[in-house]
Amino acid sequence: MTREDRPPADDLRPNSPPQRLDAACDRVEAAFAEMASQPEGAQRQSIATHFDTGRNLLFGLLALQNNFLDRDALIDGFNRCAAECEHGLAQLLLDRGVLSPERHRLLEALVSEHLRLHGDDPEKSLAALRSIGSVRQNSADVLWLDLEHWLHDEPVTAWQEPWSLRARRWARQHRWAVVAAVVVGVIGLAAVAIVQARDNQKLWEANAATTLAKMEAELALAQTTQAKKVAEEALGQSEQSRRRAEAVLSFLKDDVLAAARPEGQAGGLGKEVTLRKAVDAAEPKIAGAFHDQPAVEADIRDALGGTYWYLGEVPRAIRQHERALELRRTKLGPDHPDTLTSDNNLALAYLDAGRTAAAITMLAMTLKQREAKLGLDHPDTLTSRCNLANACLAAGRTAEAIALLEPTLKRQESKLGRDHPHSLMTRHSLALAYDRAGRTAEAIALHEATLQQREAKLGPDHPDTLTSRNNLASAYRAAGRTAEAIALHEATLQHREAKLGPDHPETLTSRNSLAEDYRTTGRTAEAIALHEATLQQREARLGPDHTATLTSRNNLAATYLAAGRTAEAIALHEATLQQREARLGSDHPVTLTSRNNLAAAYFAAGRTAEAIRVQEGTLRLFEAKLGPEHPATLTSRNNLALAYGAAGRTAEAVELLEATLRLRESKLGPDHPHTLASRNDLAGAYEGLGRWADAEALRRQTLARRRKAEKPDSPLVAGDLAWLGWDLTNQAKWSEAELLLRECLAIRAKVIPDQWYRFNTMSQLGGALLGQGRCAEAEPLVVQGYEGLKARAAQIPPTSQRRLAEAAARVVQLYEAWHKPEQAATWKQKLALADLPADVFARP
Repeated sequence: MTREDRPPADDLRPNSPPQRLDAACDRVEAAFAEMASQPEGAQRQSIATHFDTGRNLLFGLLALQNNFLDRDALIDGFNRCAAECEHGLAQLLLDRGVLSPERHRLLEALVSEHLRLHGDDPEKSLAALRSIGSVRQNSADVLWLDLEHWLHDEPVTAWQEPWSLRARRWARQHRWAVVAAVVVGVIGLAAVAIVQARDNQKLWEANAATTLAKMEAELALAQTTQAKKVAEEALGQSEQSRRRAEAVLSFLKDDVLAAARPEGQAGGLGKEVTLRKAVDAAEPKIAGAFHDQPAVEADIRDALGGTYWYLGEVPRAIRQHERALELRRTKLGPDHPDTLTSDNNLALAYLDAGRTAAAITMLAMTLKQREAKLGLDHPDTLTSRCNLANACLAAGRTAEAIALLEPTLKRQESKLGRDHPHSLMTRHSLALAYDRAGRTAEAIALHEATLQQREAKLGPDHPDTLTSRNNLASAYRAAGRTAEAIALHEATLQHREAKLGPDHPETLTSRNSLAEDYRTTGRTAEAIALHEATLQQREARLGPDHTATLTSRNNLAATYLAAGRTAEAIALHEATLQQREARLGSDHPVTLTSRNNLAAAYFAAGRTAEAIRVQEGTLRLFEAKLGPEHPATLTSRNNLALAYGAAGRTAEAVELLEATLRLRESKLGPDHPHTLASRNDLAGAYEGLGRWADAEALRRQTLARRRKAEKPDSPLVAGDLAWLGWDLTNQAKWSEAELLLRECLAIRAKVIPDQWYRFNTMSQLGGALLGQGRCAEAEPLVVQGYEGLKARAAQIPPTSQRRLAEAAARVVQLYEAWHKPEQAATWKQKLALADLPADVFARP
């Protein structure tokens, strides 16, 4: 039956060869049609991979031509290939056992070699097969046509049929004429066919093996050539490294180590010369020593810049890093890894020099280039991200810093491990950011974990371990755990002085931190001594307008204010604010802190109107910059409320203080030092309104919580005892007040014996005894309390000067209540008091 006479496909029997061939054609054509209609992307790529038309055709023709399979197996293979859409023809035939692994390997080798000889172009390979009498089609469509002709015993165009096939077709068409000849010659023909098939099979296998061996030889040659090229490159690098090593060794020998020779002899500086002096003396010679080796000079300068940086010599470090960066950009290009390392190192030096904006710009650029060059998870990229976050933190951009640090820490812990130095550094930075954001509990948890790991990994006196210990102590202070803070800071300072020297920047940081602990706990004399020494060293080492120097000046001013040296405090605060505005901008958080502190100094000096003006403007800037609930904003709001109260705007003061207390309790917790301060300030406002019972409740809460956080002899505990005792005295609860004031006086006599607070407490305790009619016991306390206050009048801030007048009036009241009018008159005359004040026990 000819093609024109065949019934429609639907009428064919399911298992007939023509039907199976048509189905294969339909499926393959449909698959290719679908592939052509797909958009670019993964799905189209997948289809193209499964239906690599030319390679599949080439494999099938060679397999058929070499008698590795018959036509039925080939047709079935194409059917399944089109239906399953999972593997190419070669793999499918191998998986189904149609081809043995050995034959599959030979055929794959033949196909690959054939493709290689024709430029890996399947169409050219198929065309070449046509030229040797095997195939003459140029597309899949011709193959399908030929296969169908073959199934119907018709001549094919894909390859030239052997004479045996043409004879068989002639025999089928003249079956009766040749049947006798077939019967006669069948035995001979069968024998010949078997022998010929066996010989052909051996020939093709031998040819395939030869081709494969040729391919393997070519591959081996290519590998040998590549190995030779790699060896030559390695040899070149080795020679370059040798020359660099010789140059460095010559520099160290002739220009650094030679400095220890007797002075004047072959570069000697004297036998007592230090390595540091030798390096300083050799530094000017670097350019001449490596004038023709810029890469080596860059390496030397980068290493020297790092050394100066670790020594705290930031200006010298900057000079070395700038030259190294210039050389590497010229020699290696702007995005070479070594150039990016120089970018990073110079930016860190800028950051330590207080050039924060320049540091952020460089670190952001370096991060972008490392992401593009090395990838998002490369250790250098993660280090860049951490460094940029630290720069943002220094610029007061706390939210940005946290957003950078949190994912960076996760990536580093995943890639490097939790105890890798880079992971520890990022965890430490994140803890600092949490602390700045008021997330004190989270900061302490991270600091504690980091310190524990650094002690185990690096040792107890490693510089990074000491940094962790210092910052954990500062977090303890922020959380009100001042006793733990002092212990840690004192130990850290001792280690740093021994390890780094007394004037190293990190040693000065420890000294500043310890001084702040002392100020917080009322040990103002010790705090002043430390702050003054630290400020002097920072000015000499870092310059008068370095950020660390300005921090020292600000903290010294605050300590002067706490000690009653108000004029000095104001002068320092005004100068610091002016420099911070010029250096950081008017709305930088650190600048706003200076403005807030200056307003507090104005308030302490009795310059209430100025304090309110500065504080109102500062609060608006804090709210805009950091948000209405940021800890710094709450401090500003609290201070403004105190100024309102001093100006007689009591209702506004109470409203602000109540709101601030609620926010601090929710944001910082009920035991946070700022929360305790808010509770005390609100109690003072209630006392100003005569709401003594409301104030007492707040004072008792504050004292109870403070006792849990502090040691029994803490000055902070003493302060809360004094406030509650004062409140009870005004409510005539004499005996309760006496117990509290005695405890307070014992602490102050021990911890701050020369401060005016102690003598004020002495006078108040005498008043509590006087209220109970115990005049003889009260007399020494009342008299000595007044005299001690009088001698320390310069320490008393203007807002507390009334305490001196109250103590004087209490002396007169004592003698009048004791029925000693002559002594009362004498004291009146001595004190120039015409009469007692209407209310001796005015609000504290």
